[in-house]
Amino acid sequence: MKNTLQLLNIDTLLSFFETKQDLKEIFEAFLDNTHDLISELENAHKEKNFAKISTYAHKIKSGYKQMLLADAVLIEEIEKIAKKGEGIDQIGAYLSELRSGYNAIIKEMQYFIREY
Repeated sequence: MKNTLQLLNIDTLLSFFETKQDLKEIFEAFLDNTHDLISELENAHKEKNFAKISTYAHKIKSGYKQMLLADAVLIEEIEKIAKKGEGIDQIGAYLSELRSGYNAIIKEMQYFIREY
């Protein structure tokens, strides 16, 4: 099977789990939790609530780091900016990038869940 996954380091992630089924379950949980957290983060941004932005970014960052995803750095930047209580436009630009990246991650995780 051709490996079309570009954002996920499957070999490394599989080394943390006993079976591919375990990793599939982790992906499913990640997708469920992260979807909700990103929605909450976007709502906090619309409200210009820096405390909530920082809180949700921190929660999302943990999951991204566990999945070894490069966008963890982007989320960390959102968290840092929000803690300063400024830069709402920059946060919005980063959120746009985050959403785009998350949509690509969804596709890769769903592909893995279906095909492996």
